[in-house]
Amino acid sequence: MRLGICVGMVAEDPEKIGFPRIAEAAELGFDYAELPLAQVMQLTQNAFKKMLRAVDMPCLCMNNFFPASVRLTGPEANEATALNYVARALDRAAELGAVTVVFGSGGARNIPDGFSHDLAIEQLIRMLSLFAPLAKERGITLVIEPLNRMESNIINSLGEGIMLARSVNHPSVACLVDFFHAGLAGDPCAFIREAGSLLRHVHIARTFGRSMPVYADEDAYQPFFSALHTAGYDMTISLEASAAGGFSKQAKHALTLLRSLWNGAN
Repeated sequence: MRLGICVGMVAEDPEKIGFPRIAEAAELGFDYAELPLAQVMQLTQNAFKKMLRAVDMPCLCMNNFFPASVRLTGPEANEATALNYVARALDRAAELGAVTVVFGSGGARNIPDGFSHDLAIEQLIRMLSLFAPLAKERGITLVIEPLNRMESNIINSLGEGIMLARSVNHPSVACLVDFFHAGLAGDPCAFIREAGSLLRHVHIARTFGRSMPVYADEDAYQPFFSALHTAGYDMTISLEASAAGGFSKQAKHALTLLRSLWNGAN
C-alpha cells in the first residue's frame, strides 16, 4: 500500500495546483503526490514543461479531472468537446507519471434541472466508454468517485459507482471510495467488499470539516481500514484533506496515524 497526498487541497499558489507542496510532501515521507488535473490543464505549455522538470516526487494519481465547463450530462453535453479535452488532459497526466485519474468532477457531471436521471446515466456510460480506450493507451485507469449529495446529484455511493463501472465494462474504468463522501452518506464501509477488484483508489479525510485526521478514535477509520483489508485492497490511499494552519505538522501527524491504522488492520 502507498500513501499519497492531494496537494490541491492544501494549495497556496495562484494556480491552486499545490505544486510547492510536493517537495514538502516528499520530505514528510509521503509516497506520491496527487495533483488536480483541471488546474494543471490551465497551465500554458511552457509553464507545464517547467513544472514537469521541477517535479521531484512520483505523481501517481490526479484528481479534479474535468472543469465544470466541460459538460458530460444534459443537453449541452458534447462528445467531441469532451474527447478533445480528455486526450489532452490524459497526455499531461501521463507525462507526470500518473496511473490513476479520478472521475469526480461534480460540476461537469451534475444533471441539469429537468433532465432525466436515466438519460444522464446513459450519457456517462457512453462518455466513459469513449474515454476508456484513451486511458488504456496511456496506461491510466479512470476511477469513478462517488460524491456526497451536496456536491453532486448523480453517483453518490460506491454501489452506484460499481454499477456504472460494470456498465462501461472496460479494464481501464474502475472505482474509488472516499471516506469523507461515504461518511457523509452514513457508512464509509458500504459496498467495499462488493467492489472487489473494481476498487482501485482511496481518498481519506476526517468527515468533520474534511480536515486532516488527528485521532484514531475520532471517526470510523478502524472499521474502514479493516474493510479495505478484508476486501484485499492494497493499492494507493491519498490524504485529501484541508490543513488550516501548520500544513507540515498536521500532514506528518496524519501520515503517521494512517500508517498505524493500516498496519493495525492488517
